[in-house]
Amino acid sequence: MDMTQLGLDASVRSHFDANWQPTHRIGRVLAVTGASWLVGSDLGEAQAQVSGKLRHLAELASSGLPVVGDWVALRRDTGTQAVIDAVLERRHTLSRPDPERPGQTEALVANVDGVLIVMGLDFDYNLRRLERYLAMVGTSGAVPVVVLTKTDLAPNWQPLQQAAVQLAAGLLVHPVSAVSGQGLDDLVATLGMLPTVVLIGSSGVGKSTLVQALTGVDIATGPTRAWDGRGRHTTVGRHLHLRSGGGCLIDTPGLRSVAVPIGGELGDLFTEIGALSRACRFSDCQHQGEPGCAVQAAIAAGSLDRERLSAYRKLHREARRQDAKQDVQLRAAEAQRRRKRAREIRQELKARPPRR
Repeated sequence: MDMTQLGLDASVRSHFDANWQPTHRIGRVLAVTGASWLVGSDLGEAQAQVSGKLRHLAELASSGLPVVGDWVALRRDTGTQAVIDAVLERRHTLSRPDPERPGQTEALVANVDGVLIVMGLDFDYNLRRLERYLAMVGTSGAVPVVVLTKTDLAPNWQPLQQAAVQLAAGLLVHPVSAVSGQGLDDLVATLGMLPTVVLIGSSGVGKSTLVQALTGVDIATGPTRAWDGRGRHTTVGRHLHLRSGGGCLIDTPGLRSVAVPIGGELGDLFTEIGALSRACRFSDCQHQGEPGCAVQAAIAAGSLDRERLSAYRKLHREARRQDAKQDVQLRAAEAQRRRKRAREIRQELKARPPRR
């Protein structure tokens, strides 16, 4: 397997060569199924298990076990079986708050250059949810690209595209139809600047059909439901595929909910509110009726949508709650570390021989 096709570049290679012996080889996680990892290396694809040491470290660290897109150090790679000894340093990781560990994050995919936020123009289009997706992507360092699918089912999609474009400065929004091919060439041109991308979105918006169009891989897609025209959920795991024109694409199951990430910054998403806030009379203005509030003045003048401000407040409150959960978790971990150290000291004192 040509590792450059999987996204291997000089920086990843040099990092691997500087830290690992020739007994190891570099690989990339292509899929995760239960307790098994499918990895690609220069010997081809292999089923892999993580070493006991790596599993122990994953339990201690917030990074967890390997995820799709990770670069890993493989041992005993025979081309069919391998052991993952380590996960290389990640860049541009798409994460979300861990539902089972308050205050910690769960990595969904790693080493992605772009995130395709897929929304259907039939029943799925929702600007407030799109803002949530953009907040989620904002902490990853990857480039967000909005893909509005099913233009063949929504002939008047142009105003919807313009509304999405206005959510963030420089946001790329591609209306496409995987059925007719409309807009796919422009999307492929954008992907040419993003070696590895991941698709996220709700179930039934056409992600699997889009993956087929971009990769040529025959992925099972379910028929549309009769009562709302949405596609049936078919993707049950995350998988890395090679794109037809070069590069990698990671398919993901539909997200049931989109939570604001821990440490999320909303400034780049709500730049117009940030600019107006600097013109308020009070630096700590909450934009709730204070005198000299430039934000409320803009709403009164019709230059700022009231729903936009409401969305900003809601996401800001959620971001603060996530940060508060993280603070509580960190304090609890520090307290546990101190208690453990205190027990060790007491045991050391007991083990000392008595003084004469």
